[in-house]
Amino acid sequence: MFSRIIKRILLGDVPFGLCTNANRYYFSNIDKISNKEYRYEAINSLLTNSGFVRLKDFDKFYETNLDTDYFINNYASSDLSTPFYGYRRSLPISFQDTMSLLTKDVMNSLNIFSKPLRLLSPPYIVSASFTDKYKSDKISLPDRLHFDRPDQVRLHIALNDLCHDSPHMIAIPGSNKYPCLSKKILPEVACIGPKKSFFIHTGNTLHRLAPIKNGYRCTINFSFGTDPDAILKYKDLSVFFDGCNKYDIESSAEYFQILCSHLSSQYFK
Repeated sequence: MFSRIIKRILLGDVPFGLCTNANRYYFSNIDKISNKEYRYEAINSLLTNSGFVRLKDFDKFYETNLDTDYFINNYASSDLSTPFYGYRRSLPISFQDTMSLLTKDVMNSLNIFSKPLRLLSPPYIVSASFTDKYKSDKISLPDRLHFDRPDQVRLHIALNDLCHDSPHMIAIPGSNKYPCLSKKILPEVACIGPKKSFFIHTGNTLHRLAPIKNGYRCTINFSFGTDPDAILKYKDLSVFFDGCNKYDIESSAEYFQILCSHLSSQYFK
């Protein structure tokens, strides 16, 4: 029976009720999540069943103190000073600023795996803008539906207001369960909302970029996984800091070893 279902999935011939179950789970539960007493467990459940979460106000939900102007001014202001086409990644976010956002509640709600969750890379801010004047054929955009690593969870926090008329990400809840299905069967969800909105998706959830040629998108990006060897080596640090004098590479090496290794509960507030 199971093998026949798999074969029908691969052939694109899947009963509608079966293929939309995980997608329907998302739409029937997302609006209730902020009213639940155990809302962090609810996020964990949504990620497990639908592979995607879109919510407003990271501050209020996780009881943190996110100053969007501070992060833009300290990490991304130079990227937004002039129009551009494509992506710009900021300097890695400092250890102190990272820990101000990654509380125990955040980490516990994100971990849907049986193994410890680790940061796969230093967190950073990604700015996206698509001004035609600066378009280049050499820039490759992830504007087609794709997956990331299957053992991955990604968290994006908006630092500016995101709408349908500006660059944003699109995800398909439920595609983590039925990856061969097209958007014609599973509805897409736009990652839009006021600043401080946050979006979480698993690595095996279909998603893509909508490169709208108006405005910009600025988000803090965290990438988590279960790889025990996800530790940046010293030579990799030089890539991050090449030509940069804001950080001292020597004194920062230990910090990145901590960030990208197993972050146990002792590191979080």
